[in-house]
Amino acid sequence: MRVQVYRNLNNGLISIQDLSTGLVVGHADAIDLQRATFIVREAGRQQVLKEKRKNVHAFVRGKVISMQNFQPYKGRSLKVTRLSDVFFFDQDLQGSDVWATTKVSYNPYKAPHFVTPEGDEVKSAYMCTVQSNGVILSYT
Repeated sequence: MRVQVYRNLNNGLISIQDLSTGLVVGHADAIDLQRATFIVREAGRQQVLKEKRKNVHAFVRGKVISMQNFQPYKGRSLKVTRLSDVFFFDQDLQGSDVWATTKVSYNPYKAPHFVTPEGDEVKSAYMCTVQSNGVILSYT
């Protein structure tokens, strides 16, 4: 199932939204996504800069691989991709033994996109882990 996730500042968890319906299906402490893309809606970012008040405008989209402490919202469910379907089947990664791990962050006041600690823009990752403490790990 393809989802978009964001850090929910009200409950301290990761909110998980089904991309096909737009509904929040649940919350988790952490989530692993395959073929992740990092999205920032510029209009939402501009509103944050203008009002100095946070809003949901930055997401990580991808296919759910696993979750930690998933809590369904309003009885909704979530289909998780089998791990056996995930690894080593991507043509770009065949023969690759090493996964580079990079910490990714987003701050609307510092940059209009997700960045590495060095300030390089991050648009996508083969896999990533999004944690409720704000840490995002990107695996490429």
